[in-house]
Amino acid sequence: MSWRTAQIRKTVSNNFEYIAIALLILLLVAGYLTYGVYVSPGTETEMVEESSWSSTAVYSHEAAVQTETAVFEQGAVLEDQPAYLSSVAPVLNGTFQYGYNASDSGDLSVAVDQTLVVRAVGDEGTFEFWREETDLGSERVSSLQPGERAAVPFSLNVTDTRLRIEEIESQLDGSTGDTEIIVQSNVTISGQRNGVAVNETNGYQIRIDDQGTAYRVGNDEPVTDSDQQFRPETVTASYGPLRSLLAPALFVLSAIGLAGLVAGRRQGRFELSEAEREWLRYRAEADEFEEWLSTGTIPDEALSRTTVRVETLEDLVDLAIDSNRRVVRDHSRGLCAVLLEETVYTYDLPEQSGEEQLHSPGESSSEPETQHETGADDGSSTDSDEQSSA
Repeated sequence: MSWRTAQIRKTVSNNFEYIAIALLILLLVAGYLTYGVYVSPGTETEMVEESSWSSTAVYSHEAAVQTETAVFEQGAVLEDQPAYLSSVAPVLNGTFQYGYNASDSGDLSVAVDQTLVVRAVGDEGTFEFWREETDLGSERVSSLQPGERAAVPFSLNVTDTRLRIEEIESQLDGSTGDTEIIVQSNVTISGQRNGVAVNETNGYQIRIDDQGTAYRVGNDEPVTDSDQQFRPETVTASYGPLRSLLAPALFVLSAIGLAGLVAGRRQGRFELSEAEREWLRYRAEADEFEEWLSTGTIPDEALSRTTVRVETLEDLVDLAIDSNRRVVRDHSRGLCAVLLEETVYTYDLPEQSGEEQLHSPGESSSEPETQHETGADDGSSTDSDEQSSA
């Protein structure tokens, strides 16, 4: 049996009640958690998507060729171009479209009002120097269903708009700030969407960048919006893998541990014999006073002196300290001794029966025996002739 095993048996024997209570508490807690996961998980409230909707606002645009050229045929329609030549196709025709989808139902009244905004701004659009608005038309759709689209056309002559800007700037004695040409579309919707009342107005716009010989249409990407409606729903509670796996594992392990502890106690597996207890006491003292111990062989002549036996290794170490000697540990004799000039103090090592060899970590069952001169071994300050006569 190993030194560590004996120590564990001693610890379990001395603390049996505390260990049993700890295992019982762990068993009850793990059982409660396991019951809550697999037998009665209970309920929890979670928000479940009831319905959803999405809307899309998008501009399309085109310009018809008004002047016959070698590269453009009069009447040809240029659609959704990144740029248009002002001399060839000065009139920009566009269409604003608004539509929506609903997972449940919907019925919306849609009003689209479009305005041409010409303005001069400063400090990167933080304020306006001047502004002029021109109505580009409007349209009403009394009942727009999911999947349908309201389409409202508009048209503006970019060349005429440039001339209007020049006229305004002339009236203002020159240009001030940065001029902008904007098509603004305001969409007012009312009605119901997925059974929810709706009444709101949203604005969309595109910009026309007039560069003189050409103009570009910017900010014409589709604009989407969406939302979901949720409702509370009571569902069976769910637990993460940590609780789902750890709780049953702790329950099984604690049950096995508690059963093994009780069975071991009944069978006396944790109880140490008196010899084992004595050996453990000796090993504890040997570890504590290791610096005062030397392993060697005690000669027969030394034991012929007056011999005094002490009860514990600690007592023997105290004698060695007081007499400035060392304790000689002779495993072959099963004996520890402090050798003085005329007296030998001894302590009998605990007996080890059969194959029950209790050894501390790092110590073999039979330590190598080293022959020592008694004078060198006991640490005596007397001269060698006196030790030889002993």
